[in-house]
Formats: sequence, C-alpha cells, structure tokens
Amino acid sequence: ATKPEEIYLALIESVAFGTKTIVDLFEKGGIKISECFAGGGIAVKNKLLMQIFADVTGKEIKVTDCTQAGAVGSAIFAAAATGIYGDIKDTVKKLGRSCSTEYVPNYENTQKYSAAYERYKKFSELFAKEIKHYF
Repeated sequence: ATKPEEIYLALIESVAFGTKTIVDLFEKGGIKISECFAGGGIAVKNKLLMQIFADVTGKEIKVTDCTQAGAVGSAIFAAAATGIYGDIKDTVKKLGRSCSTEYVPNYENTQKYSAAYERYKKFSELFAKEIKHYF
C-alpha cells in the first residue's frame, strides 16, 4: 500500500541519514563542519533532496551552478600544485565557482529528523550485526 512518492522520500531520507552519519564521524574526530558544499547534476536539479540534506544534517548547504564540479576541482588542485596562483586558497579564489543556491536547515524539520535519525542509527547497528553472519 506504500505509494511511489513515499518510497522515493524514504530513499532520499536514508541517503541523508547516511550523510549525517559521515558528518557526525568527522565532528566526533574533531573536525568542525559548519557548512557543506554540493555540485553536479543532482545537487542542481533536485531541490527537495538538497533541502532534506540540510534539514537532516542541520548544516547549511551551498550548491554551485557548475555541472562539472569534479573536473573543476581537479583543475584547481592541478593549478595549485604548479603554484601559478599561489597556494590552494588563492587558487580557489581565482578559479573557483560561486554558489548559486543555498539551503538553510528548517529548525522544525531538523528536530523531527533528529528523532528519526536516532532510530536509523539503532536499526543500522542491528543490520550491521546481522550481515556479518553472511561474510
């Protein structure tokens, strides 16, 4: 009886929860994350996905309008390696793209997702234990 749009939403939320798990691990390791950046096709095309990512992670997400963000990033690092524009920060200032869209977490949604995320973590731990029996 589950509708296709409900399945689609559940898939988006599960990927967002996985992303939050990664963000949380970085922060637990002492790396402060105040905002996230996204680029490429899906980040530009899917506003619902990006808003849910912002809501679940509780982080502002900035999206570049560059459709080839990976290639541009590689070019930036290559240029930085040559030192032509100075260090990496200077190279990014010179060659980097600006962000065209920003997604700010909706506090009310973040609170709802926080409770769901706790359940997600518990189920993830249970599934991880179970899957070990197969390998």
